[in-house]
Amino acid sequence: MDNSLVQVEIHKSLYAYTITIDLDRVGIDEIKSDKGSEMKIKTIEITPKEKAKRTSKFSSKYSDRIASIREADEMIKLKEQKMKKEAKKAKKTTKQKKEMFKEDEEILLLQRKLSKRMQLKRSSRIEKG
Repeated sequence: MDNSLVQVEIHKSLYAYTITIDLDRVGIDEIKSDKGSEMKIKTIEITPKEKAKRTSKFSSKYSDRIASIREADEMIKLKEQKMKKEAKKAKKTTKQKKEMFKEDEEILLLQRKLSKRMQLKRSSRIEKG
């Protein structure tokens, strides 16, 4: 059983996303209308210039998100490093306290032994005297 004061558990989850853009379909909108017994499909298409503008805007939007995810990953790594350092420091402090406690116990034992010796000497002097 581990009686340490600090326990660190780090969980990492890595996700991979793929975004696929069918450039042949960008800016094309099919509108289905049900008029009577027949279904009509009307296609609306924007200009190539507008297609390029929208694709670029979409790409830059997700580039920003990817950058923020990278920043978050860096922050997580820094926090993990800090937690590891703190855990190590706490473990070291605990070890030092245990060592100090052992030293205190040894001093108490020596004091008891010395006290017993002094009592024995006193009692032997009283008996002799």
